[in-house]
Amino acid sequence: MPNDIAWINVKDRLPEESTESNKNTDWVLCHFRWGTIASAMFLTLRGVWTTGHTTFVQADVTHWMTLPEPPEVENE
Repeated sequence: MPNDIAWINVKDRLPEESTESNKNTDWVLCHFRWGTIASAMFLTLRGVWTTGHTTFVQADVTHWMTLPEPPEVENE
């Protein structure tokens, strides 16, 4: 895993807004206070996290990290 991919405490900073979406962040990996890890995005205008199915208050997420680049797949 590259050195630039690491868990970031939400107390230190939140993900930056995406240039491709309106006031939301890119998808990131989130560590929830009860131990679950899931992909989510932070909705900056609402101040909440969403997995696309469920919305979580900001205090539910303790850490986040950027997603790694996808693997290169050869077309067969």
